Amino acid sequence: MSSDVVFTAVREILADEWEGAPVIFPNEGASPADPSMPWVYCEVAGGLTQSIELGGGAWLETGVVHLHIFTPVGTGSLEVRAIAKQLSNLFRAARDSPVVFTDQNLGLGQAGDDDGMYWRQTLTIDYRYQDFA
Repeated sequence: MSSDVVFTAVREILADEWEGAPVIFPNEGASPADPSMPWVYCEVAGGLTQSIELGGGAWLETGVVHLHIFTPVGTGSLEVRAIAKQLSNLFRAARDSPVVFTDQNLGLGQAGDDDGMYWRQTLTIDYRYQDFA
């Protein structure tokens, strides 16, 4: 489970600090405004929520932020890598967040959609969030 606190923290970081390619979130009915330009699809997936204290008063949630970076097919991967680096830096610098962002990885590229218009590479960012019940 990815808690609302984590999703909100990710969304606020992107809304407050990101000035690059448009970011789209799941189930919001948005689509890229200009299909000839890069865009980012953001998903937040919880991995494990576990008690870290006897009696269950403190809980640790871990998971992954998936930032799928799309560019038009045939434009290479350099722009994706530049966008990924900028996004990576935002989460590295997120000091005021209740969420701690840790390991990051830029995966292999692949076809980004069924109609062949986009190329996608995904930046993944692991997170930890400590909650008190």
